[in-house]
Amino acid sequence: MAIDYSKLRPINQPQTAEMQCSSCEGTIYMKTLRVDVPGEQSAILSTIICDPCMIRDSVLIPIYEKNENGGVIISCDFDSKSDLDRFVTIFQNSKMRIEKGSFFYECQSMNDFSCCVEHLVIHAIEDLSVCWDVEWNGSTISLKDSESTSTSDKNKSSSSSFSSSVSSSSIKSKGDAETAVAILKEVLHNGVVDIIIEDKSGFSRICPVSKRLSGMELDNLSEFNDPKVKHTWTK
Repeated sequence: MAIDYSKLRPINQPQTAEMQCSSCEGTIYMKTLRVDVPGEQSAILSTIICDPCMIRDSVLIPIYEKNENGGVIISCDFDSKSDLDRFVTIFQNSKMRIEKGSFFYECQSMNDFSCCVEHLVIHAIEDLSVCWDVEWNGSTISLKDSESTSTSDKNKSSSSSFSSSVSSSSIKSKGDAETAVAILKEVLHNGVVDIIIEDKSGFSRICPVSKRLSGMELDNLSEFNDPKVKHTWTK
């Protein structure tokens, strides 16, 4: 059913992320916005736009405190750079853990947002770079400007905790942070990384390669699962 945008009333500012289109190599814009739908449940409006490819896909996800099926845990075992292009929708208060060998990075989302797996890794690099004044000479993303997951400012409270391969409990020095950033930069080159997302609301999803949320049935987890990604309901 087509979405009647004229009836939607924004609740907050849109969260925006960008990525390169694998088809035209132009820019894909991913926007996430909470909206009021008159006479219906409030919803998340997730939109993917690529003008050169004439793509504008939108999906409305009703906002409930919790999916009637329960929460969801998403376990990912990625081994290819193409996995970094997978589309991701993460709901507010979801917990994320990025693992690479003995290194791990954890954070908690403060807002709903849509992006791709690559952006999750870049966000972790930027967070570490800002906190520990580490240069990484990479591209930046717009998630921080759009009030994304964990903080990019030392003076803001953060639900993130960090551990590098040097320290099993937390990053305690700039050297530890530099090691962590180097590990995550390697992930951007080869796509080899494990990611775990825990969402008590049950609405976060990671799509299969080349698929978008608008073409899938949200509560049918088998549509989202493949040999590298497993969505599991939790109570």
